[in-house]
Amino acid sequence: MYISVLLNRIVFCKQKKKKKEKEKKKKKKKKKKKKKKKKKKKKKKLIENQNEYEYEYEYEYENKHEMNIKKEFTPGYPTYD
Repeated sequence: MYISVLLNRIVFCKQKKKKKEKEKKKKKKKKKKKKKKKKKKKKKKLIENQNEYEYEYEYEYENKHEMNIKKEFTPGYPTYD
């Protein structure tokens, strides 16, 4: 009789462990959050155009500087002294 009680107790403990493991797994599943998808930032054409404009402006400025050295004036552009 004593052996049967021990065996029953062992079986009962094993069942309890399995239940706890299942509960832990359920909790872990609940804790997992969905990852937010990061939106890729699209480069706007306006920004690209602005960069082109800035590049053109710098190029124009370099030409203007050379022109100022030659002491020439072009209408519509600011002079840099």
